Amino acid sequence: MSVLNGEHIEYLGEGVSLNVSPRHTFGTDALLLADIAMPSRREKTACDLGTGCGIIPFRWLAAGWRGRACAVDISAEAIEMLTRSVEACPAAKDVIIPVNADLRTLRNPAGIPSGSFDVVCMNPPYVRSGGGILSGDGEAATARHETQCDLYDVSRAAASLLRSGGRFCVCLRPDRLTDALCAMRECRVEPKTLRFAVQRKDPESGKDREVPWLVLIEGRRDGRPGLTVQGDLYIESAEAEKIFSFYRK
Repeated sequence: MSVLNGEHIEYLGEGVSLNVSPRHTFGTDALLLADIAMPSRREKTACDLGTGCGIIPFRWLAAGWRGRACAVDISAEAIEMLTRSVEACPAAKDVIIPVNADLRTLRNPAGIPSGSFDVVCMNPPYVRSGGGILSGDGEAATARHETQCDLYDVSRAAASLLRSGGRFCVCLRPDRLTDALCAMRECRVEPKTLRFAVQRKDPESGKDREVPWLVLIEGRRDGRPGLTVQGDLYIESAEAEKIFSFYRK
């Protein structure tokens, strides 16, 4: 079904769907982040920073979570589209709360006090400030490059939103790993687990392991030092197929 500005509807199962557009869509990285950041039944408040089309809170919704998720983005265009997605999905009302705001000045989104969130996550811009060639499209440049925020801004925002012991989940290119770990620790979010995503286990090249293309990190606000490196997540595996199965039905 075609709608405004090249938008179409993506069906996520369990009666849940959302609008996406060429400028606000999602990929494998967002689905993996949604999986590791999935709030438990005891986790009632969550915040997705840089939400874009809202795939992460909508994925949680499709999985049956019914807390309150603030979906924050600096783009008014993205939030306007997300608001229409929420209005069209009865299950999303009072669960997903679109918030048009700059994470660098975010305070008490949707009336939820800072320092009280159980989970915060973000799929941040992958290219550091000054790196790479900027896209000519302002929306795309903001999503891909650190033009509006950097990893310290993201970590500070997460730390301010989270309760003590709350989780912060992020996905990045592996070359930004050191930057992320340093930023998180400086902002009192202690990195606790990380996992690399690899396309396949036994590539035809004969190598034992392909170069990872993504790293998934979970930190804890005020957590104790101690980092666990989990086994690789292979995209071509039964485990990954289970993660994506809801979307491929």
